[in-house]
Amino acid sequence: MQESERLLHERAILAKDFEDSGRPSEIKVLEKNLIGLGDYGDIYEALIDLAGRELWLAIKDFSRKGEAGSKYARESLEKFLMLKAAMVPTFSTYRINKKNPYEIFMSLGGLKKGELFFGTANNSVDSVKLKNNPIIEISNIDDFYENCFEILKRSSESRISIPNPDSYFYGYNEDKKTLYVIVGDFDNIPLEKNLTDSNLFDWNRVKLVYSLCLITADGLLNPYLNGDRNYREKWKGYLDIKSLSERANLFSHEYAEGSMIDDLKKYLKNRSPKNT
Repeated sequence: MQESERLLHERAILAKDFEDSGRPSEIKVLEKNLIGLGDYGDIYEALIDLAGRELWLAIKDFSRKGEAGSKYARESLEKFLMLKAAMVPTFSTYRINKKNPYEIFMSLGGLKKGELFFGTANNSVDSVKLKNNPIIEISNIDDFYENCFEILKRSSESRISIPNPDSYFYGYNEDKKTLYVIVGDFDNIPLEKNLTDSNLFDWNRVKLVYSLCLITADGLLNPYLNGDRNYREKWKGYLDIKSLSERANLFSHEYAEGSMIDDLKKYLKNRSPKNT
């Protein structure tokens, strides 16, 4: 058994042990805020009570898929285990609610209340907040670029396709001004290994960069950073374009030069491995 397959097998056993333990059945949701909308389920940031302890977790709710929701939840768990086995940055834990098989509880890693957590869905609580006060400073920009590289390197080495920009979620610490990215929505990630694309790193890279273009296009991030350039003035009527994808395409082709996204594209292109 190969190392990645062994890890996957071990994590599957651990996940089943947790599910069978009954611990999730003690969870009570105290507060819930929308983070993003997936093709199969919705994702929330939630304050929960776990046996008398209050914790911040994320919840993926597949109930709007009806009876098929529990099947999608189980498949989502399998995809999480695949990503963890490949050491792709994602949620720390991913647990099916024993009392409600349509729900999965996900730990947010280092995220604490007071930090912002958002994706490309433009109707989350934190997205609305950022539209009024967009990110203009990132203190760990080099670490963030490396974070993006690690996602692409590990996913491509394990032949995992990440075909949708909506798969990426971002965390931002307002006090430390730090930004990080994880793979947080698995709906469009296939369980089957991608053995056909000769350069999967670059194939996945396009979608990761495009997810940042979507966030920028939605007014959540000033990609020129540090307030050095007023991108709203520069783009003039750009943000009035109704289609988010239209704005993202316009930014990626016409406005990326001199921005952090332009720098990220160069960083990833320079580090792109051959045939992975």
